[in-house]
Amino acid sequence: MDQTEKNIAHSQTPGSASADVICPACGHFAGVYEACPRCGTYIPKRMSIKFFKFFSLGLAIIGLICMYLWVKNRDLVKIQVSDIKETMNFAYVRMTGEVVQDCKIFYDDEKAENKKPNYLNFSIRDSSGEIRVTAYRHVAQELVSRSLLPHLGDVVDVKGQLRVKANQNFSLIVQALDHIKVIEPAVAQVPLDQISAEHVKKQIKIIAKIKEIQEPGASQTGKTRPYRVMIEQNRKQLPMIVWPDVYAEVSQVLELKVGDSITARVFVDQYKEKLQLTLQKASDVTPKTDVSTKPKDWENGTMQAGMGKEPTSKPAVSLRKISTISKEDFDAKRDVTVEGVIQNIKDVPPGRVLTIQDETGKIDALLSKERFTDQAFLDELKPSIKVQIKGRVRQHRDQWQLSPWNAEDIEILTQKPTGSSTGATIPLGKITAQHLGQFVTVQATVTYKGTVPPGVKLNLQDETGTIDVMLFNKIFKEAPVVWEIEKRGIVRVTGQVAEHKGKFQIQPTKVDDIEIKAAASSTPVAPVEKAPASTGQATQPPPQQTDPAQATTKPSPTKPPEAISAEAQEAILAMVPLEERNLKLEHWDFVNTLGPHLLGKLFRFKGDIVAKEVVPAGTKLIFKDWSGRMPILLRQERFAQSNILSKLEIGISIRTTGILSQLQGELQLWPRSELDVEVLGATSAGAAPRRDESKKAEEVSFDTKKPANSVDQIAALPQYAGQLVTIQGTLIDIKLISVGLKLQLKDETGKIEAMLPLIQVGDLTELRTVFPNSKVQITGGVTKYQQRYQIAILRQDQIVVLEKASANPKKPISEDALDVIDDREP
Repeated sequence: MDQTEKNIAHSQTPGSASADVICPACGHFAGVYEACPRCGTYIPKRMSIKFFKFFSLGLAIIGLICMYLWVKNRDLVKIQVSDIKETMNFAYVRMTGEVVQDCKIFYDDEKAENKKPNYLNFSIRDSSGEIRVTAYRHVAQELVSRSLLPHLGDVVDVKGQLRVKANQNFSLIVQALDHIKVIEPAVAQVPLDQISAEHVKKQIKIIAKIKEIQEPGASQTGKTRPYRVMIEQNRKQLPMIVWPDVYAEVSQVLELKVGDSITARVFVDQYKEKLQLTLQKASDVTPKTDVSTKPKDWENGTMQAGMGKEPTSKPAVSLRKISTISKEDFDAKRDVTVEGVIQNIKDVPPGRVLTIQDETGKIDALLSKERFTDQAFLDELKPSIKVQIKGRVRQHRDQWQLSPWNAEDIEILTQKPTGSSTGATIPLGKITAQHLGQFVTVQATVTYKGTVPPGVKLNLQDETGTIDVMLFNKIFKEAPVVWEIEKRGIVRVTGQVAEHKGKFQIQPTKVDDIEIKAAASSTPVAPVEKAPASTGQATQPPPQQTDPAQATTKPSPTKPPEAISAEAQEAILAMVPLEERNLKLEHWDFVNTLGPHLLGKLFRFKGDIVAKEVVPAGTKLIFKDWSGRMPILLRQERFAQSNILSKLEIGISIRTTGILSQLQGELQLWPRSELDVEVLGATSAGAAPRRDESKKAEEVSFDTKKPANSVDQIAALPQYAGQLVTIQGTLIDIKLISVGLKLQLKDETGKIEAMLPLIQVGDLTELRTVFPNSKVQITGGVTKYQQRYQIAILRQDQIVVLEKASANPKKPISEDALDVIDDREP
């Protein structure tokens, strides 16, 4: 049997492993072939071989598909500018950075009607450097037509091909539209009044109200001008620049109107050293979202069970006393409603804090600046106004605080006053705790007038008692009636009754609540009857004694001059420079408080003319009020054609407004025009004899009702305000300051400061050897300055050294101060 026959026999053997690889016809080895390569006979194969053959084919196809998807969706390598090397030319990379140079678009034909962009470029910057990004032809055209251009401050993600040239000249070429993506990072919301230089070249979010829209006018250079939209928030205004193409896009989706509130994402920039905001694209501005919508858990209780919906009806909240608010309300996140009088208002970074008081206590209410944006409503909330506030109980610095959600939670309680300027008045002694929060009208004599940090404080007195009246600066700072109120005058006041430091106080809410019924007279004020202790009235210091021999009857004022016509006023104002017309009137009471540090400011005073002379610069008047004297210069160029000069004679009472100036070392008040001088009439003593007092203009005049040789104790000086006194004491300190010589003395009863005006400071040879602990005697008038009393020394010879102390290593008067004295003009 030959080998072929053996192979055939073996292949035909059942269960043989080689039966499917040996041809049964010719016995030739066929391997994996299904047809014998020698004779073509069909050879059946095992299932395992068929499975692996098709499985490997399927696996290869799946592998190719996965490789294709991976390659297609694989993100490019993200690099930074510092990673770029010379060998990376034409590399396809991805970069992220902030746009630091706005897009520049270049056209094929600038004059063509349907011009198309040829290319555009802009620059981005990451943490390591800056690179220019360029898009050509169709990519540039698509970016422009779809308004997808990135703007200054935007963060963009860019994919493109690198171009690397010599000298670190890199650029990135964008090949497709979707390879530029603008990433809008979260920007901070900044109030307009807090925008500063640190926000320049940054994007911020604002919420403001449109106050004015200025359309672009014709440009002489042919350049396009933008729209200027003036926006306002918290009384702060800034311009928002909107270019015409952006304004046209905004107009298609939103109509910008004056009075509308908007939310905008803007770019902060500077133009001519002034801040301005730029709206870069139409999608950055939207109507103001309703930030007043309360969250569902803000009202009392929580959301309705099961459905998670807000209750259809709000639970009623009863009125609470402030003293009953407790930790239980805080833990339960409960809203409470209180009613009381606003005692104080304070602005803090989170918003505005109102201090509310009722008969049981006080509590602060925080008005968040994010939800309380209506400035008109906030302006209505003033001290002494009675309100009802509903708010969530919070805790701040171990004290309870109310947090109302919006303006709907605050109700201003408008009560009809129990008296008015035309109705009946109430005696001061009848005002009790029942009147707290109510409006009353009183008519009484002014026994005290002084300046305190919140404004001007008056003390009124009638036959039944006394009470304080507070005129807040927010209401009365520019009111002329405040300066016209005089001590011992009679006024009629309508205001709300409040409590301050355990005493009742009347707080007027508008200028019309004050009416002067009678001018000051020299008649002593009647003594005050002792009021019951339960009324809570303030204790009034003993009134100053008045010499009856000096009492005179004040004649009726002269007939006021005829009113100046509007045309004449315009002609007069034309002579006044614009910067002088725009000066703000300062709130100052008495001329003896003025000093060189106030030069250039505008003041108004009321007093009498005691001297008049003609000088080269014009006409010089010596003006006197109760505190001192002040020269008034009516300049020749302003008053040469004025008729008022003939009416300004010695003994005439005037009210004058002027700019504090200095001429040859002398402080003077310079009225701007004849409109600043008002003739009131003759003084209470009639026309004084004509005598030249111009040489004594620097002296301060005080009443001399006390014996000149009596020595007073420091503690007793406040009751002698406006009078000459003489005191002896130990010198604590002596120094020369910008306004004069300042001394500080003490005795066994207290301490006090004394001031000698700089113009009166002469030879300091003797005072240079006077050291602290020396015993001195000074004579001067008692004045009040910044809530404390001091002595105004009239002349240097009124400083008498009684006993010199031993030498002190500390020099009492510095050499620099002496140089100031020596350098003064004669």
